[in-house]
Amino acid sequence: MALTDFLKSIIAQYLINKRINNQSIDEITYSSLLKNSYSFLIMMPEEEVDFHHSIYVLEYLKKESKHTTIMTKDYRVSLINPKLRSNLIEHEIRDVNKIKLPTKKLISKLNEKNYDVVIDLNRKENLFYSYAVSQVKSKLKIGFVKKGSDKFYNFQIACNGKEPEEAYKNLVNCLQMF
Repeated sequence: MALTDFLKSIIAQYLINKRINNQSIDEITYSSLLKNSYSFLIMMPEEEVDFHHSIYVLEYLKKESKHTTIMTKDYRVSLINPKLRSNLIEHEIRDVNKIKLPTKKLISKLNEKNYDVVIDLNRKENLFYSYAVSQVKSKLKIGFVKKGSDKFYNFQIACNGKEPEEAYKNLVNCLQMF
């Protein structure tokens, strides 16, 4: 990692910690919240292999008649089945600020709609997506366990180095329990 990238990462982490320390995550009853949830914001994973296996989550939500909005990089939109991409938030290089966090414009775009549930499908630590999750107004924020994930998600899935396909199927199994 280049020194400038390392410094940007430290600055980004500091700013995130400063902003998130003021936020609190309330205790909630997951069973009723997930059953009654209609709108989902799904943040597609950065990793290529994970991206293809995470489509399983989108298919499950479609089958359950949930209204989903998908956030992904602009060049990956064509990889998603047109039947699954009713609402998209595409982001590109200009939506990333100098310290590699989402721009205010992108955060505003994410907050144009209200979501019952936000799901971050990144299995590896990714401050861009984690910070975006923290800025969206939603009662339930779901993500995989990773370094510092307690700050961002109030429902976490442990994947413990599992293969991507298995990790996303476990996530769907967790959602089905409720």
